Amino acid sequence: MPLSYDRMAILLMWKGQLDKAEEMARKAISLQPYVAEYYLTYSAILIKKRQPKAAIKNANKALMLDPDLTNAYNFIADAFKLKKNKKAELHFRKLGAAKSSKCP
Repeated sequence: MPLSYDRMAILLMWKGQLDKAEEMARKAISLQPYVAEYYLTYSAILIKKRQPKAAIKNANKALMLDPDLTNAYNFIADAFKLKKNKKAELHFRKLGAAKSSKCP
């Protein structure tokens, strides 16, 4: 069931229905708070909603649950881009690239 909420959140985000997408993402997290990918979905929605601070917080939660989730570094970079912090953006892009090159 939580996976269904996460998938609905992604579809709604693609359709631009960000408030409803956020609701679905939060529901997935509330049902299974230890699934890193759900926090990543929520982070993506928050980036689309131009809420970089909250997006970074949720991407970090995803990384705490799954340190090998390299997409989280790109989401953090995207959030820093919204904050117009080029140095932090580039730092996290490099971290993500380094992590993904080490993965099999």
